Amino acid sequence: MNETLRNLLAGLIDAFDPVIAAFEDPDELVLLLEDLGWNMDPGLVLDALFDANGDWAQFARIVADIREMAASAQAVAGQIRAGQDIDAQAILALAQDFRDVFAALGQLKGPGKPAMPDILSIDDLWQSLIDDLPDMLIIEHVATAMPGLHAGMEALGLFERRVAVPQGTLRQPYTQYLIHWDRFGDLLGDPLQHMREVYRWNGAVKPGADPGGFDFDRAAQAVLGLAQTIRFPAAVTPVDPGIVARHYEPLNVPEPRPLSQLFVPVAEGSEGGAHYRLALIAAPALKAPDGETEGLLLTQLAQGGVSRTITLADGWLLALAGSADADFALELTMTPDGVDFAAQAPQPPSLSVTLTGQAPADPDHPDLPPAWPLFGGRGETGLSLRGVSAGIGMGPADGVAEVTLSLALEGLALTIAAGEGDGLLNAILGSLDLRAELGLALHYGTVSGFRFEGSGGLSVVIALDKSIGPLTLDAAEVSIVPGAGGVRTEGLLSASFELGPLFARAERMGLSIELTPAANGGGLIGPMDLNFGFVPPSGYAVALNADPITGGGYLSVSDTEYRGAMALGFRNFGFSAFAILNTELPGGEEGFSFAGSIFAEFSVPLAFGFLLTGVGGFIGINRTIDTGAMREVLFAGRLDDLLFPADPIGAASQILEDMATIMPPMEGQHIVGPCVRISWGQPALIDITMGVLLEFGQDFRVVILGGLSMILPDKDKVLVSLRLQFMGEIDFTAGTISFDATLEGSRILTYAVDGDVAIRTGWGRGIAQVASFGGLHPDYPKPANLPDLARLSISFGGNNPKLTLSAYQAVTYNSLQVGARADMYAKGPKVKFVGQVAAEGYVAFDALIYFNPFSFQVGLRGGLSILVDGDVKAGLFFSLTLKGPNSWYINGEVWVKILGIKVRFGIEHRWGQRESVQTFVASPVALLREALERSEGFRPVEGQASDPAVSFRQLAADDRAIDPLGGLEFAQNAVPLAVRLGKVGEAEIDGPATVDIRVLKGTREMALGPAEAEFVRGHFFGLTEAQRLSDPVFEYHKAGFTFSDQALVAAPSSISDEYAYEIFEIPMDDSDRPGAARAANPGAATFRKVMNGQLAGRLRGPGAQQARLVAPKPVSVAREGFVSEAALEGVRGGLGIGAELSENLHKLAQTTGPLSAQRQNDMPAATPVASYIAL
Repeated sequence: MNETLRNLLAGLIDAFDPVIAAFEDPDELVLLLEDLGWNMDPGLVLDALFDANGDWAQFARIVADIREMAASAQAVAGQIRAGQDIDAQAILALAQDFRDVFAALGQLKGPGKPAMPDILSIDDLWQSLIDDLPDMLIIEHVATAMPGLHAGMEALGLFERRVAVPQGTLRQPYTQYLIHWDRFGDLLGDPLQHMREVYRWNGAVKPGADPGGFDFDRAAQAVLGLAQTIRFPAAVTPVDPGIVARHYEPLNVPEPRPLSQLFVPVAEGSEGGAHYRLALIAAPALKAPDGETEGLLLTQLAQGGVSRTITLADGWLLALAGSADADFALELTMTPDGVDFAAQAPQPPSLSVTLTGQAPADPDHPDLPPAWPLFGGRGETGLSLRGVSAGIGMGPADGVAEVTLSLALEGLALTIAAGEGDGLLNAILGSLDLRAELGLALHYGTVSGFRFEGSGGLSVVIALDKSIGPLTLDAAEVSIVPGAGGVRTEGLLSASFELGPLFARAERMGLSIELTPAANGGGLIGPMDLNFGFVPPSGYAVALNADPITGGGYLSVSDTEYRGAMALGFRNFGFSAFAILNTELPGGEEGFSFAGSIFAEFSVPLAFGFLLTGVGGFIGINRTIDTGAMREVLFAGRLDDLLFPADPIGAASQILEDMATIMPPMEGQHIVGPCVRISWGQPALIDITMGVLLEFGQDFRVVILGGLSMILPDKDKVLVSLRLQFMGEIDFTAGTISFDATLEGSRILTYAVDGDVAIRTGWGRGIAQVASFGGLHPDYPKPANLPDLARLSISFGGNNPKLTLSAYQAVTYNSLQVGARADMYAKGPKVKFVGQVAAEGYVAFDALIYFNPFSFQVGLRGGLSILVDGDVKAGLFFSLTLKGPNSWYINGEVWVKILGIKVRFGIEHRWGQRESVQTFVASPVALLREALERSEGFRPVEGQASDPAVSFRQLAADDRAIDPLGGLEFAQNAVPLAVRLGKVGEAEIDGPATVDIRVLKGTREMALGPAEAEFVRGHFFGLTEAQRLSDPVFEYHKAGFTFSDQALVAAPSSISDEYAYEIFEIPMDDSDRPGAARAANPGAATFRKVMNGQLAGRLRGPGAQQARLVAPKPVSVAREGFVSEAALEGVRGGLGIGAELSENLHKLAQTTGPLSAQRQNDMPAATPVASYIAL
């Protein structure tokens, strides 16, 4: 039976379990009637159902029939749950039983109803069972079994819950469940109008529904339900007082009803020592004069800055980025009249919140792409979704603030697999495979407006496998693709030809029919034109197998891309090559990109039994390396095929696809890398392959990839077979180092060995340092830069019995993690009258050790269960957790399950005295003062310009040059500055908790840029246990200050000319002393450092870049002199732009004087400030 149909029938029976129980147990019937708004006496109901006398015989027979039909349904349910096949006759009988149940209920009301006790002789009672019961049972079952589907159906207005207040003495208010079957057609026919009517947008209303303004409460509950299915925090709360004061009170409407808002707390915490908070609010937008809700108000609560990604659930991520300094800074009001956007703060925030979800891989169907089955099972007829994302953003656009909204559906696919149907469908459709996939994206911006993106189509692939002599028709494909105003239909055929040693194949060749609007309105079919065309093959393959020469080639062609592969093999030599050429760059830009690889295989003896068996390489022009895609190929086990593939032609299509994914086009980036293969033994028992890829351009990266395969003792008698694939990356731009490896398809004797390894380190900012062999501790939050890793495992036996041992170990800056697990499974024979008996068990432990302060937790768990037809009939389980050593704590439980009954025994005990850590104190002020005393002074900072405008002469060994386009930096690493400290090491703060360095010019503080350095976060801030595990160990804080020559830095970037330099030297004697430097400016402080022998450098003024180098008069030196800094600063502004050089030198000469006249007795002897001044 189709798995989807099996699940549907089982779910239908489960949904009607309350009805079956109600006619078996009077208490259950009373509870059921209470859910439908009836207040019945349980004792009277018991008498009515089970003590019926002869006067009520007909009623008793109807009740007995209902019980019999319920028992029949239960029997079918048992067969379904046991996995037994159910024929069509049994399914029809089950459907007839359900119909008969409600027909029997209908006999208990109306003029011909049988005699029955007074308490049950109420027509409305049985009518409510018929009307309300089916909807209630189905909705409650869907809510329990498939909460995501339930939330979606409520959001679409197909499911509804409302409070009903019936009339009558035995009635009470109750929650009424409604399935609006009539709305399914509305949703498919006109979805936008349907949604308007569901939420009463712009006065639209469903027939029979209550009129009114926009139904904000329904919309808020719908969003809340969807959020809860992915464990996203959201709540419906009273409207924030700030919104009431800003929007509701000015309307002067009558006393408003209690209003609610949807409050979404996105993030709150501390980052970099600063607190941040971000929350989104959706509230009703009211209109005067009656205060009716007419639309939706979106705003935010935001303070501080944040940039992080939060894992919500399996496959669900929340990305946050931005900064803000005010609540309600941006407000978006959506009404039927339009969208109004207002920025309430002078500096609007820059925020983005993006929620993304990707379907996880299905271990039961590893051959299928990850997808969520919305309807139907995996690999069966049904509807599935691969991914979804939704985002909201706030920020500047075209000089004004903008709010953006986005929603995207990825891989919405409809699959029809007729081969799993019944005999009639299989006879009609044969092996037809129908699949339609659609991608949809909607973007809205208050400035940029609406933008809709979509792609999709319908394709039918029919497997033919028909041979006509040497020709084989492999498959036919019919596709319908919407185009610009028309529709394109293609009929394509894939065929192969084999004659002796020659094999040839052509893929997807055929005819196209395009229906497009006629240019002048008079086409072949009224206003439409019908165009026919030939579709050339999208791929060609040729192979030759004629000893001693074998080989072949593959070529794939599309509109802007060419892919090709070629391989030739001789007796002792092999050659293969792969190439991808794109005739345009991403975004449709002009240009090209190329990716290629080439490999030669031979055998050249080396030493100690090793042989060089292959060389090759990769090249990429306008290509980059996508290491994320490379990791996917690695963990999928296909990395070996990229280096010296064993079957280059057979795997050509997949190899080229992987190359295109791993080396995507990017203008300005290029790749080159050699590859080599070394073997040991003849025939080879050990093969080592390795390639080193260098990517250069704007960014520089080194990527290492390779593999190791080992067969021992020989290929005929294999005892050990290991297959390891690995890749590593050094990204010099991001400052990261990573390594990944996977052990796949390996065996020791007959036992399978698998597992993954990953290492992450580097010198960049915010890197999570971790080395993991087989994954992480279950309680440790996975860093964003670490993939999901398979445990290191070895499996003994086959499928029955089977024993699997798995383990892991991981090391981070502050933790050691280790764990192991053993799983056992054994299945016995099928026992008559009992079923299929099996046993399974497991035992596992996980240890997590913290280094500072030292602590640990160890968990031990296990269980053994007996199964009959897949259901646990008896089991014994335990779980224990031990923590220490600063007081010991144990917590756990043991439970026994027999025939569905659970009995639990808990244990919790703490012993030992918690020792308090000896208290120390530390003064950040004293630490900073000591750091300043030990400081080596300023450090020159290089300019950021890619084409430096300053060059330096050869300096002495102890001298350092100052780049005026860079400047100077002063930094210390004792304590972070300008942030409140929580502690210093394990010491408490003594004195001020916030320290900083300020530079004064006189009494005025100078505005200087911060110099940052890395500090250990846990050394200065208190961290929770979770933060110690997940937060980065190092983070950047202010450590000092920087300054530079602002006149040079601010020079116009639009200057475009050729410049030459002329040097005017002012000789100086070492015995002379420079004049007194002005106090209190960055330049003077720098010169004092120079005079103390700590720095030596040159000064270059702005006139050097602005003077026209025309000198009609000879340049001469009037006398020996020295230009003081004060004099130079005074002249600098007066140097004429475009003036003759001699005039500028004349002005400068007038400011110079004899060194003796500028000598200050209190200045120590020093080296010259500068040997020359360049203008």
